[in-house]
Amino acid sequence: MLDLRGRDRLLRPDLRAGQEGRLEGRLSRHLLHSQVQPVPVKILRYLIVGGVAASVDIGFFFLFAKLAGFNYLVVAPLGFVLATWVNYQLSVRHVFRSGARFTRGREIFLVYVVSVIGLLINQAALFVLVDRLGAELMLAKFTATIMVFFWNYGTRNKYVFAPRPAKSLK
Repeated sequence: MLDLRGRDRLLRPDLRAGQEGRLEGRLSRHLLHSQVQPVPVKILRYLIVGGVAASVDIGFFFLFAKLAGFNYLVVAPLGFVLATWVNYQLSVRHVFRSGARFTRGREIFLVYVVSVIGLLINQAALFVLVDRLGAELMLAKFTATIMVFFWNYGTRNKYVFAPRPAKSLK
């Protein structure tokens, strides 16, 4: 059987004999870790995590606003807080590297700050779509959720879970 270990020496002359490329010899689960996964994979993983969290949010919203008849502007923040907790728990396990830049407590605080801004975007979108434009309630909720998805991923990826900036030597 042909052993292909060390094949990087042909394509990567900067490696010394016996030295492996960064990803060579790793299990597939290591390749999907947030440190080495390419950006499209990271977005796809966050889309799945966000989908689960959105299901919690929309399910809660449907149950209490649509079926139970509670005011949608009261129900939406409660579902949003619950969905944010689910999103954080899944994100640090499957998408982002927790503790890369901040302590866990500060990280959770920042996730909720980002989420509160997302909640304001969500509430404003719901108000405009339902009360001003007359959109159907669940269609408005789905539209607002998509808007907030992009806000959440972008700010968490760039600010909350970004690697610690390198210290410059003066």
